[in-house]
Amino acid sequence: MGIKISEIADIAGVSKTTVSLVINGRGEAYRISKKTQKKILAIVKDKKFTPDQYARGFRLKKTQTIGLVVPDLRNWFFSQLSYEIEALARKFDYQVFIGCSDDKEKTEFTVINNLHARRVDGLIIASVMRKEQITKDILNLDIPVVYIDRRVESENISWVASDNYQGAYDLIDHMCKTGSQKIGYLGGMEHLSTSKNRLRGYQDALEANSISYDSSIVHQKNYTLLSGYELAGQVLADSSEIVDGLFTASLTLLEGTLKYIKDIAEWSPETLRIGTYDDHPFLDYLSFNIPSVRQNTHKMAQSAFEMISDMLAGKKVIKHEVIAPKLIIRK
Repeated sequence: MGIKISEIADIAGVSKTTVSLVINGRGEAYRISKKTQKKILAIVKDKKFTPDQYARGFRLKKTQTIGLVVPDLRNWFFSQLSYEIEALARKFDYQVFIGCSDDKEKTEFTVINNLHARRVDGLIIASVMRKEQITKDILNLDIPVVYIDRRVESENISWVASDNYQGAYDLIDHMCKTGSQKIGYLGGMEHLSTSKNRLRGYQDALEANSISYDSSIVHQKNYTLLSGYELAGQVLADSSEIVDGLFTASLTLLEGTLKYIKDIAEWSPETLRIGTYDDHPFLDYLSFNIPSVRQNTHKMAQSAFEMISDMLAGKKVIKHEVIAPKLIIRK
């Protein structure tokens, strides 16, 4: 066990309060002599004293920690987003605790409650919850909360998200204009704003290119590799619905689709073109070209961290921000 403040005080011949003030950089403000400050800091260094951050946080009602909840760190988009948020937080002396919901509302609620019990100062959440549960349970936690990647249509909740509608629209429009006429859609949970806006972009892009919407080739489940595998099977195994293109609404769904194609389907990029939401460096090294929608994870993380920082500073402004993604066309 490390040395305690009371022991440092005994060695220095001062009070515990004096030691605490010096350690926390408030010696000058309380007119503690430079000689005493130097003596205390020398003991701290010699004895390798490490402050108890939890005890300090309890006293100050601030722990310099932020909870981050994402669906799945195996998803490249969320791992990049987490990396960006953690890097930003570190610059401002915040520690980020990360939890995964596995795209399950019950798990997400448990993770959030666990982080709250550990006295995090605020939460950044990529939620799978429905609006009713968010407004009923999460807002009652009485700590700052910012939603990221998922919109929550409420005047009481700040959020930042990509323009999922425009990203999907641009990709489908590109696929239509370069020859695809029957594009299957593989998506995630229907109730999420992310899913709704990507599907809407898909539908409107088809309409703009005079292509009828066909619900029989639209399949949605969740954003996992296994779902991508299963949904690809539903579209490609149905011989009555011959598609010449596939849109996967996330990289994990793309992974599942490519695995299904490798395992089962007879396929060539000349007869079946694939486009995906989200981007990854591996797409640059494939022998066939997959256009993709690249989300600006740096700007999303920056906006979310600024929002939570404002709240932690006592500002009570609710903000909503939509950030443009970029269409990546490979040739």
